[in-house]
Amino acid sequence: MIKKTILTMSYFSKFSLFLFATLFTLSCKKDDKQTEDPKQPVYEVAGVTSNWFKGDRRSNAAESKITYDKEGRIVLGPLGTGVISFEYYSDKITVKYSNPAPNTVTDYFTLDEKGRIKSLVRKALMPWDIAMKDYVIQGFEYNSDGFLSAIVEDGKKVEFTYSNGNLMSFNDKLKGDNGTTNFVYTDAVSQHLPLAVTVPIYHINSLHRTPTPINVPFAMAVLYNGGYYGRVSKNQVSEINTPLTSTSYRFIYTKDDNGHIVKMKETGDTSIDYMEHTFRYVEK
Repeated sequence: MIKKTILTMSYFSKFSLFLFATLFTLSCKKDDKQTEDPKQPVYEVAGVTSNWFKGDRRSNAAESKITYDKEGRIVLGPLGTGVISFEYYSDKITVKYSNPAPNTVTDYFTLDEKGRIKSLVRKALMPWDIAMKDYVIQGFEYNSDGFLSAIVEDGKKVEFTYSNGNLMSFNDKLKGDNGTTNFVYTDAVSQHLPLAVTVPIYHINSLHRTPTPINVPFAMAVLYNGGYYGRVSKNQVSEINTPLTSTSYRFIYTKDDNGHIVKMKETGDTSIDYMEHTFRYVEK
């Protein structure tokens, strides 16, 4: 079970665990009567502002900004502390974490012929190392429908099950049996929000181990929502539950007149009452 932070810790650091993600494009509804200009505006998330609340206390609001390239891929973010850079190639992706020396960590992903991640090698230079070395080596398997079916490491697996186009559960056995994590959805089509807490792989406990930078959830969200881990669930997640560790997250969404989610309330961290995330969109 991931250890909970206490209120005396920097909640701004905690936000880096939950914030950000990938390109989030949403098309406005098409007017069937429109004939002069059929092109409709497309939007992307330019910033996310998050606050924690506990009793009469709350954190200071600070927007985290995201940088995209010309192809609409996230290449830098979140701007500020814990910056991560992404380098995209036809057969690989390199993710570099900007962490205080000597904790240098870089993820090297190789892609299959469909552009999905097929392997990960995490190289790191830790305080006790004299040179960069491989700390994590994993493989990724997909089912006939294009969904991620397993993460493999040292002969052990995290296995995923799906129903009606949605991830229903996974079982984490990479580093011992952490039980099954279950997912519940609304009827709404998923908008793939730029928050790691809504991304399934973030909730795989065995992936959070040394050397795992505190900002690695951002990379998880970017690559998962970008389709690099295969197809994503079609509906909006509303609950994530891990009975063995008594961990449960709940999400409540607020939409604007165009149907864009502009606010999300998150409960689940027992050290606070709730988190509130607000999304700022810009037209591409």
